[in-house]
Amino acid sequence: KALGPSGRLHGFDVDEEAIEAGKQLEKQDSRFTIHRAPFSQMLKHLGDKVQGVLLDVGISSPQLDGGRGFRPEVEGPVDMRFDASDASETALQYLVRASRQELAAALEAFGGERPAHA
Repeated sequence: KALGPSGRLHGFDVDEEAIEAGKQLEKQDSRFTIHRAPFSQMLKHLGDKVQGVLLDVGISSPQLDGGRGFRPEVEGPVDMRFDASDASETALQYLVRASRQELAAALEAFGGERPAHA
C-alpha cells in the first residue's frame, strides 16, 4: 500500500553512505526521516506510536562493491564494518590480534563452519 499524505516513513542505518542517501530522500519527501541508529534503537527514536515496520536487513550493493573488504575480489582495506566511524576494530585488526582458537571459535559460531579446528 502506498504511503498516504499524512504517513511517515523512518529509515534507520549506521552506514554513512546509506545515511547520505537518506538525507537526499529527506530533501525530496518531507514524510521521510533518516536516523543514524541501528534498528535496536527504533523505539527510542519513535516511541510506541508505530503502526507498522518493514525491515530491510540485507547487505547492499554499495557495501559489497565499496572497497571495504566485504568481497575479497574487490580491492580495498579489510575493514568489514557497516559503521566505519565506529571506534571498534576492523576485520584486519581482529585477524592480527585474535588467536587461532578465537578464529576457530568465530568461524564455528558465525561462519557455519562446524567444527572449526585451530
